[in-house]
Amino acid sequence: MKKALFILTLLFAFANVSHAEPATQQFDFSSGLKSKKPMIVFVYAPWSSNTDTVNKNVAALKRTYGAKANILALNIADPEAKSYNDLLPIQPYLPNCTMFKDKAKISKFVPRTCALDYACVSKKVAAFVN
Repeated sequence: MKKALFILTLLFAFANVSHAEPATQQFDFSSGLKSKKPMIVFVYAPWSSNTDTVNKNVAALKRTYGAKANILALNIADPEAKSYNDLLPIQPYLPNCTMFKDKAKISKFVPRTCALDYACVSKKVAAFVN
């Protein structure tokens, strides 16, 4: 009985774990490519344990650099990801970050380790947008 109760408790706890989805953007990937501002795209998988970290990094970067760049999080399960994948196949090591300038010219790729480290990615974004 105790074992069954323990398993049910674990299942209930796991079912209630939610990975916060990054905040909704005012623009999507396709319209961001048409913008004159640089675009910073965090690509993530919603089932990943790193989704919360991506969400926090995107929100912090928007507060700091939102006036200078379009910053968005792109869920690979979203139909909008097709536009991204047509331009640059989604890398197997998610999450990651890609920076675009001059309407869809890929300028910089930030690997997973740096994309998850706010200090690292913030430094790269600062150098990119300034």
